[in-house]
Amino acid sequence: MKAYLASTIYGCFLVDSTGKVVKALRCSPNDQSAISKLLEGVEKLGIEKVETIEPELARFAQLVQPNPSIASIYSHESFAQSLGLSKDEVYELVRSSALEATKKGITEASAQLDKVVAQAVKA
Repeated sequence: MKAYLASTIYGCFLVDSTGKVVKALRCSPNDQSAISKLLEGVEKLGIEKVETIEPELARFAQLVQPNPSIASIYSHESFAQSLGLSKDEVYELVRSSALEATKKGITEASAQLDKVVAQAVKA
């Protein structure tokens, strides 16, 4: 059997070709040890091959080109259910993550603008 490794901001998932979540772990998509833990014992589940369409997960699974059949199994609803999260909790996690990314971007842009102003004043 082939499975797909997927990640979201609220967890990492091993999904079979029908879209059923085989294993799930609530973790950061950057947590390499958690992803390794998720993949432990996949052979016992009858999984012979693990693929992903996410380049950042290529060290854990074979990177393949996205196509409509693979994309259709990436269901946030089933991912959330496998972790016991409600739709509202998922939306809140996504919203807060987007807000943090926006704040970080604004801070970086502001720091760059401050440098430009300081250089202009010195000149």
